[in-house]
Amino acid sequence: MNKNEISAKQLNADAQNWIEKLRQALLIQDKGKGTVKNYTAEMILLFKYHNNKTVAAITQGDIELYIYCVHKNSTQSRAGKMPQRSQRQRLFL
Repeated sequence: MNKNEISAKQLNADAQNWIEKLRQALLIQDKGKGTVKNYTAEMILLFKYHNNKTVAAITQGDIELYIYCVHKNSTQSRAGKMPQRSQRQRLFL
């Protein structure tokens, strides 16, 4: 399943509440707009991927499955192409 298929799913009410709590926590911590946007977007995808579960029912194994399935597909589509940001980060390693 790719990110576009996941994005088409509906976010359940429980997940919507958790997303709003996450946004508020990040804003209280004075995180930047980009950080808030990226963190919430990733969590929305995770919750949509497991939209048949409540947030409290999502396990470590569920998270690992999400990471494996979703991010494996996104890296395969960029096979051989390293993102510019990663190339810059490699210079500092």
